[in-house]
Amino acid sequence: MIIWEIKLAEIITIGLSVIAGGFALYQWIKTSKLKRANYYNEAYLKLREDKDIVDVLHMIDYGVEKWYPFESHDDSQIENKVDKTLGFLDYLCYLRNRKLIGEREYRNIEYRIIRVGYNSYALEYLYNLYHFSKRNGTRMSFSYLLGYLEEKNMIDEEFWNPESKVFEQHLNF
Repeated sequence: MIIWEIKLAEIITIGLSVIAGGFALYQWIKTSKLKRANYYNEAYLKLREDKDIVDVLHMIDYGVEKWYPFESHDDSQIENKVDKTLGFLDYLCYLRNRKLIGEREYRNIEYRIIRVGYNSYALEYLYNLYHFSKRNGTRMSFSYLLGYLEEKNMIDEEFWNPESKVFEQHLNF
């Protein structure tokens, strides 16, 4: 009889442990989803409300002016805005790459990233940064963004050629 009671106690303990483990897993999944939703919400709001980012995305979307190469003193303000915007888009690509935001959430912000791949000035800027970084043995600032554009086949083979006739060289590399 004592053996039967010990086995019953062990079975109950294991059963309660499994239930507790299942509950903990459920809570972890729920928390993970909430964190993803928070990343997405913050990103979406920043794309809509940060004036610098909104201005640059407008320039990229509508091609309102030639903004690269940065040649004059006034262009340094544009360069800072462009770097901020590309840096944020790179961050979004990083979050996707690390699976910190899901594909469904990413699809809603992907349009902004794809527009960069269609903008000749943005590609020329990335081209110059890529080759300048490569020559200096450093990682490019916007490598996740560039990787995503490459994944979407938006980067021409000429992009990788430092002697390209398609892209103008503006940095010393």
